[in-house]
Amino acid sequence: MVYTLTLNPSIDYYVELDTLMVGGLNRSKGEYMCAGGKGINVSLMLKSLGIESTAIGFIGGFTGDEIQRSLKDKGIKSDLTITESGCSRINVKISSAGGLETEVNGKGVIVSKEDIDRLYDKLGELKKSDILVISGSVCEGFDENAYAGIVSFLADRNVYTIVDASGPLLKNAAKAGPFLVKPNLCELAGLYKTGAGDAITGDEIITYAKRLIEEGVKNVLVSMGEYGALMVTENMEIYKEGIPDIRTDNRAKSNVVSTVGAGDSLLAGFIAEYFYGSHKYEDALKKAVHAGTLTALGLGLHA
Repeated sequence: MVYTLTLNPSIDYYVELDTLMVGGLNRSKGEYMCAGGKGINVSLMLKSLGIESTAIGFIGGFTGDEIQRSLKDKGIKSDLTITESGCSRINVKISSAGGLETEVNGKGVIVSKEDIDRLYDKLGELKKSDILVISGSVCEGFDENAYAGIVSFLADRNVYTIVDASGPLLKNAAKAGPFLVKPNLCELAGLYKTGAGDAITGDEIITYAKRLIEEGVKNVLVSMGEYGALMVTENMEIYKEGIPDIRTDNRAKSNVVSTVGAGDSLLAGFIAEYFYGSHKYEDALKKAVHAGTLTALGLGLHA
């Protein structure tokens, strides 16, 4: 069974504009709302790939009620913990001319020690060979060791833990020995390069991915945007996969609609093929990149 953990779910409000006028009045030419958060996005893509999952995490207030309703409408199972403090956040995602994407993310709920204890009670019910995807940012009440603690807690239960995070959350979780981490290029560079805006070369991608494995991670899947993805396995095998030329609904690979959720879809594709398909890393990487590309073209996830 796949579980997706989103500690700080959201209502994502997508707005399409011709041009974003900063400091002025903007009128939408298209909009929609849906339940969001990186783990929830993984559940949505898994559903479209025919894989059932259960979404867990924290919700609060009227926006939390809407998240539950939205997931139910989309056929996503959930076992969310309701907090007493705060409301689930609203994230605004604006697409404007030239493929420019602007995001404003809300703060979200505040969790207590009792809330965290209830979450761990649920995690304690996971069984051998279950898969737990731990994605995104944390809500108030957690620190930078949050994901490392969860990975360590599940280590002796033989649960496959997968982490998609950044900064100290990722760095600390890596040392706890998850089955897989999925940084993008910026997140990978941020772990080992200190200069603001530092670029990362092809050789460095492999070097840093291997370093993550040396620090405790079993497998590293690096999402590289328009360059596809790269994977370094626990046996230091290296696989690369470029973006496929998908021509569906008159869209080609150059016609990117939005990259929001593409990395989450990539991760869902990997899970679907590796755990429910061929069980081969190379095949899973191909499926991952295909799923991520579909979402970037507007043909997956919320399509």
